[in-house]
Amino acid sequence: MRILTYNIARLTPFKNLDAIQKLLLSQDADVIVLTESDTRISLQGYAVQHTNYANYYEWYGIKGEYKPTERCVSIFTKHTFIEPIRTFNSEVAVAWKINIDGVEIIVYGMLLGMTGKNDKNFNLHADRMQRDWVLLAKKNNLCIAGDFNISFADNSYTNKIVRTEFSNFYISKKLTHLTAGLPNCVDHIVISQSILLTENKAITKQIAINTFAEQKKLSDHAGVMVTIK
Repeated sequence: MRILTYNIARLTPFKNLDAIQKLLLSQDADVIVLTESDTRISLQGYAVQHTNYANYYEWYGIKGEYKPTERCVSIFTKHTFIEPIRTFNSEVAVAWKINIDGVEIIVYGMLLGMTGKNDKNFNLHADRMQRDWVLLAKKNNLCIAGDFNISFADNSYTNKIVRTEFSNFYISKKLTHLTAGLPNCVDHIVISQSILLTENKAITKQIAINTFAEQKKLSDHAGVMVTIK
């Protein structure tokens, strides 16, 4: 099982749609969560679901408008979308139950802070997202992926208090933050512990964590992918 998340910066200022599509296809992921996404992205062999259109964003009191094709989050999968899952805000979070080789997983794609860590809604959205996750993690396999605007491995983005609060939350809800150790990284993947165990529940599956597009020629973010065997 391969799960990937990548912030494509709304295709601006890079504007290289074809190159991003080729890059994503070359990763051969089962699930792709794009943030600062665009409905013009089309990947052969993948179905897609997007967040609803957001009319505008606000940065230090200055409002900006999204282009008609821009979306905060998109989920692509090679597998079957089973049913939509309601999120607290359909403009910044989208969730679907997906069947991946016989295993049903709720994939929760999200963008925390539409304009970064100083977004006026950052703290409110963090609280509401965690409420969603509490409910979903109780009875489901859950995968949370997207742009958290939090760097957990260092002080490059946000602060220690926020990192600690999130880390403690994951532990209490039996969620494993696979990408927490990546330096200078704000894009993350969090998985239910149940997904990481073999059938006898005694052995943890093999996990590989990789980054790609580190040169940041197509976006101001590098991509992140986890492989669970």
